[in-house]
Amino acid sequence: MISEGREFESPRGLFSFYLTFYKYLHMVELIFADIVLRMIVATIIGALIGIERELHGISAGMRTHALVCLGAAMFTLISIQISIIDSRVDIARVAAGVVTGVGFLGAGAIFFDKKNLHGFTTAANIWVVASLGMMIGIGEVFVSVIAAGLVLALLVAGKIFEIKVIRKREKKWGIFKI
Repeated sequence: MISEGREFESPRGLFSFYLTFYKYLHMVELIFADIVLRMIVATIIGALIGIERELHGISAGMRTHALVCLGAAMFTLISIQISIIDSRVDIARVAAGVVTGVGFLGAGAIFFDKKNLHGFTTAANIWVVASLGMMIGIGEVFVSVIAAGLVLALLVAGKIFEIKVIRKREKKWGIFKI
């Protein structure tokens, strides 16, 4: 920090200032508009990923994905708000609870049908959508938008690969059942 007539402050003093300022920024209660914005973004991102699944006839579609993403964002926001009130609260426990609950939800999407297992992609989708909601909940909106783009690209590219490569082999040789 430069001021007239004084030299630069020591790096230690400057670091202490930034550390205090950083703590102050993170202890301020989230404002209503920020909370609402995060919840809207979580709902939109979850719905977009769910629409892709619904277009392919998957039962866990737009509503399910939007609700999972919104719910994860809300639990994350709740844990942040509680940690502001009581600094002894461990935010990581709420995150672990969300991951466990969503894992249970995803496990319900996996089922066995005669010879094949189905629902792994749906379970993974639900898990990823919850993590996106948690990222949005902590304020990493831009990173979660990039991650959602990657998820959508992977789902679309994976379906194209399945149709063009795997199903051709299945028709030709009768193997690689999906």
